[in-house]
Amino acid sequence: MRTNADLRPAPPSAVPILIVGLLALFLIIVGGAYFYSSQEGLALSVVEDQLLSVASLKIQQIVEWNHDRIADCRSFMDDGELGATIFAWMTQRAAAEFESLNARFTIEERRENYRDMLLVDEDGRILMSLAGEKGRLEPESRALLSPALDRNSPMLSDLHRAQDGKLAIDAIAPLVDAVSGRRAAIVLRSDPAAFLYPLIQSWPAPSTSAETLLVRADGDSVLYLNELRQSSSPPLTIRLPRSRLDLPASMAVNGEVGIRSGLDYRGVRVLAALAPVPGTTWFIVSKMDLAEATAPWRSLARIILALLGALGTAALAVMGVLWQRSRLHHYRALYTAEQATTRAEAELRSLNAELERRVGERTRELETTNADLEAFVHNVSHDLRTPLRAIDGYAGLLFEEESSRLSEAGRTHLEQIRSGARRMGKLIDDLLEFARVGRIEMERGSIDMDRLVRSVLDELSPEYDKRRVDFVLKPLMPAAGDAGLLRQVWMNLIDNAIKFSSRRDRAEIEIGCERTASGIKYFVKDNGAGFDMRYRSKLFRVFQRLHGPREFGGTGVGLAIAQRVVERHGGSVDAVGSVGEGATVSFTLPALEV
Repeated sequence: MRTNADLRPAPPSAVPILIVGLLALFLIIVGGAYFYSSQEGLALSVVEDQLLSVASLKIQQIVEWNHDRIADCRSFMDDGELGATIFAWMTQRAAAEFESLNARFTIEERRENYRDMLLVDEDGRILMSLAGEKGRLEPESRALLSPALDRNSPMLSDLHRAQDGKLAIDAIAPLVDAVSGRRAAIVLRSDPAAFLYPLIQSWPAPSTSAETLLVRADGDSVLYLNELRQSSSPPLTIRLPRSRLDLPASMAVNGEVGIRSGLDYRGVRVLAALAPVPGTTWFIVSKMDLAEATAPWRSLARIILALLGALGTAALAVMGVLWQRSRLHHYRALYTAEQATTRAEAELRSLNAELERRVGERTRELETTNADLEAFVHNVSHDLRTPLRAIDGYAGLLFEEESSRLSEAGRTHLEQIRSGARRMGKLIDDLLEFARVGRIEMERGSIDMDRLVRSVLDELSPEYDKRRVDFVLKPLMPAAGDAGLLRQVWMNLIDNAIKFSSRRDRAEIEIGCERTASGIKYFVKDNGAGFDMRYRSKLFRVFQRLHGPREFGGTGVGLAIAQRVVERHGGSVDAVGSVGEGATVSFTLPALEV
């Protein structure tokens, strides 16, 4: 028995405070590192969002510009009067028609800000040019001329150098004379320096390194199409190997999209957003030097490190204060310990007496409840089942002796009365069994599950003798428990599998087990009606049925009985299934101790 001296508080030890302090320092370091990492990721995510937004905006503007050029081509193709004038001039070469075409081209060139407008025949020979171009179209545009004429559809060329050495993008509007079959094309030549390059080079926020690149694949190389911010080389002159896996432009033409990190054309580490330009062979690379992207974060990082140092110092100071307070608390506790000990002993004696009184009352209440339950079971088994047998018997006699004088409806009603009486009797039997398995004394022992299941199959064989039922019985591990109760579990599960697969031409029922972390899991799997997993929780409740009595017989108590038996063995039940594809009902028992 413990003495008063045993209940006195022991002197405080520095070890707990030291442990708490070290733990606090550890948490500060770990928390600081996590905060540091998360804030760094947040800072980079802001830059990544900006890069993605810029790339998306540039792509949208380029696509809209391309669509406008195609729309201009279609307007020329749909102008029948213009086409008639062109083909008339090509035939007669009249000065009046030439002046008319020249005036029309000049108006369109100025209105849409084209660098030149050309009229070419189907072989690419230049018939008219506001800028005075002669000879034939450049190979890049000439290669698109025949496809455009054959399909009678406008086409847009890639960036290329024109005869004057300047960069150009041509929009080709094919024209076909419906009468003579002659073909020609209007070429709308745009200067990328007037719109495309300013659009690409603009950046929505001040930046010392951010820029947007327009690139495309050129054989084994990546070709840069626009002017570069940190390079004096003109467009279409910088080529880098496509095989460079750390080059964002190479990543883009090789099909990568989104945010990537790598070395740009200068060999500087950058953060880049990659995306293709729809309808073209171009790719957008919006990039920023990683040093600039993380510059705001580095300033914040110094503040975070200073705060972590301050927190560590504060933790050490708190450790000292806690040690002093613990010593003071110890002396105060010594003063009150003696008084508290006497009161505690008296209260403990009182509580023990009260507990014994309440346990006695609760025991008597449980005994009364069990007695009432036994009386109810007795009434159900005798007072309710006897009238049901009488109803069934008299209805049967009436059917046998008076059936000839009854109408078809009367005979049907008698059959329904007998069926209802038998179903009610089965329901009462199942309820009695449900109550019995909850109070029956368990006789535990080692159970040969293979032999137990085979005996159940033998007993149920009349249920499936006239049907084609294929059983797959896998080896079953032995279990510990009450053989009679567990036999009832197997009986209910296998009977359900036979019943719910009765509408299959060939029923397949698999019985097996597997070892799990929580014990041995036994299962019965069938290819029958299955069930909707949304109502899985109702399967093991009393009277809860997922199929109507006209579909499949039963009372809805069998699985509830199985659950109660398994839970009394310290196990659990489960079921999975799919409508029309069968179900697997399983129960898990603690593994047999060797």
